[in-house]
Amino acid sequence: VVGSYTYTGSEQIVELDGFNDSYMTIAGNKETNAGDYEVVITLDSNHTWNTGSDGRVHWSIGKAALTATASSHTVAYGATAPTYTVTYEGWVKGEETPTTAAALTSEYTTTSNVGEYAVTFETTPVFANYTVTTKNGKVTVERAKTAVEPTVADGLVYTGNPQNGYTDAGTHVTLGGTSSATNAAESYSFTATPDANYAWSDGSTNAKTYDWSIAKAKAEITVDQTPIVKTFGEAIVLPTATSNFGEVVCDKTAEDLVNVGSYTVTYTVAGTSNYDGDTKTVSVTINQLAVNEPSVTGTYTYTGEEQTATVTGKAAYMTETGAVKGTNAGDYTITYTLDGNHCWADGSDGTVTWSIGKAAQ
Repeated sequence: VVGSYTYTGSEQIVELDGFNDSYMTIAGNKETNAGDYEVVITLDSNHTWNTGSDGRVHWSIGKAALTATASSHTVAYGATAPTYTVTYEGWVKGEETPTTAAALTSEYTTTSNVGEYAVTFETTPVFANYTVTTKNGKVTVERAKTAVEPTVADGLVYTGNPQNGYTDAGTHVTLGGTSSATNAAESYSFTATPDANYAWSDGSTNAKTYDWSIAKAKAEITVDQTPIVKTFGEAIVLPTATSNFGEVVCDKTAEDLVNVGSYTVTYTVAGTSNYDGDTKTVSVTINQLAVNEPSVTGTYTYTGEEQTATVTGKAAYMTETGAVKGTNAGDYTITYTLDGNHCWADGSDGTVTWSIGKAAQ
């Protein structure tokens, strides 16, 4: 056999060295498909093989080279696995049906992280006329463009409890910075960064910054502001005050509200960095206590000796002036002046008159 033969898709005739068609006939020298073949050469009656051969010569057509390439795909994170296919390069005369079909596989799943995953031949295809060389494909997983930005909270006011700077934390993002706080402040900021397998809708992955704030609260004092009106000597009970924030401080106690007069009791909550203060007032009026005028009891007659009038109804809050004592017969006047916390019940001027009568002869 002269030369070598590779499948071409067309019939090929084997070339034999030493063949002489004048006394030789040949069979089996024409084939198309790859395989091993036998040529049978028959001599005429005038010749014989000098080597003792039987006239049989073996020859073959080798398989052609064929490259099978697994498909490559680009998917977003979380996508279902694509359908893997095979493409062939090297057909010499149209496509051929394999005797063993190709089977492809990949480690890619819907939970595979961003990256590349090989598509390999689980089963290499087999063809009658081709020797197959395989090339792997790949699945390239890109970030899913489904990261959703947070929604920034607006109108937050100090409550004394932690508050979030967002009403919606977003989807497939990680928050950084100050996304939650308790104290009032004009400005806080936090960031949102797409998680490892995600991107913003435009494909970017940069961290985004969001500003938010907590405004000061307003302290609100709750207290009964009904005016208090009392008479001197009556017990005064100041109303109890409460506040949503802070400590309520009262500038007066009941001990400060004793004497007759008009007072303003002030309740205060001091402002802080977290809330503005508040002030509430309650008016207190203490009126004079009405008392009866003293009186002189008994009768008095001149005796030549000094006599002292017996007065009933005197009190420590009265100042006594005038003639409490007398010797001679006549009229005497005692004046009682009240302190500022009392007044006369009958509108009197506090003047008491008594007398010493003349003695009989």
